[in-house]
Amino acid sequence: MSISLYYDSETIPDQRTGAFERYLDQVAPPGQYKKKESIDAWMLENAEAIAEQDYQKTGLNGLHGEICSIAFALDDGDIHSVTRGENGIASEPDLLRAFWELMQVQAKDLTPGGHMPRLQWIGHNVIDFDLRFLKQRSIVNGIKPAFLVPADARHGGDWVFDTMKEWCGTYGSNRYVKQDDLVDVLGIYTPIWGAPAMNTDGSQVWNLYKSGQFELISIYNKLDVHKVREIHRRMTWQP
Repeated sequence: MSISLYYDSETIPDQRTGAFERYLDQVAPPGQYKKKESIDAWMLENAEAIAEQDYQKTGLNGLHGEICSIAFALDDGDIHSVTRGENGIASEPDLLRAFWELMQVQAKDLTPGGHMPRLQWIGHNVIDFDLRFLKQRSIVNGIKPAFLVPADARHGGDWVFDTMKEWCGTYGSNRYVKQDDLVDVLGIYTPIWGAPAMNTDGSQVWNLYKSGQFELISIYNKLDVHKVREIHRRMTWQP
């Protein structure tokens, strides 16, 4: 028996102690600056902003970036989320354990005899980002997944359906489309679970996390799962 798993995750930059300072130490002025006064002035004006840009990019790399929220739904079921800062989930290992435990409970409820089903993972850009990131962070933290994470699977098979690849194709130069652009053109209804979350995007998650707005991250994450489930239904001609 196969179950549809609608999945989305949110990530944040490197949380290791002194991570930002290491990027700050790596900033160097352009070669044309030779005098100490000019170098000092350039560093004072530019170093922190450049270091912040480089630091935030770690949130897109499973080597050092971390998952701060995961939202999912099985078939037509409720959308669940596990988010750091909520319900005693303080760290990435806490989050991964909570996610896999909740997944097992929800999946067993949907299968006869409580057997573990096979999952088809469905998400937007889930092949090139979310699945690989989840697998990498599970390895880094020593948390064994309760289900296979098909990070090497191709779109459209039994294991993964990627709405971005379904829309853009696997080959060619135009292989990116925003999920919200699909929501707009397909006329998909988005429930108002929290007005601020309606205007949130992934680039704002780190600032929300730093300011302790964990509930807003959770709502935004769940909204993305709602969106991708509706997009998938339209793409597969479901009523």
